[in-house]
Amino acid sequence: MFSKVICMVHNRLRSVACFLAVTAVTVLIIFFSLEQGAHVPKIRWVPFADKGLHACAYGLLGVLIGFWRGKGKKGLFLGFCFVFCLGLSMEMIQPYFGRSRELLDLVADLVGGSAGLFVGAACSGLWV
Repeated sequence: MFSKVICMVHNRLRSVACFLAVTAVTVLIIFFSLEQGAHVPKIRWVPFADKGLHACAYGLLGVLIGFWRGKGKKGLFLGFCFVFCLGLSMEMIQPYFGRSRELLDLVADLVGGSAGLFVGAACSGLWV
């Protein structure tokens, strides 16, 4: 009986921690997506470095969502929908903040987010 209570508390704490981490990463993605282009550091010697940053940021978000809600197809589908909607909305409103709208940024967001979702879902079964 006592072990069931410990397990329930552990699962609840894990869920709250994952929610807070997903929220923090989402806020950071929104902040840096809407930051003026002049303030964003450029890595000129790496081709498509901007796309790699997009893939890494959304990959981290995907890992956290996959770890949090990755059990089952429904959780992965909803996670993908969240990543897609966030990426699309950021690309749509960036011109209002002095940034450009790029289809390749959305593709990088989806590739990174999808890979992260599957990694997070795979890891969620390892941490009991």
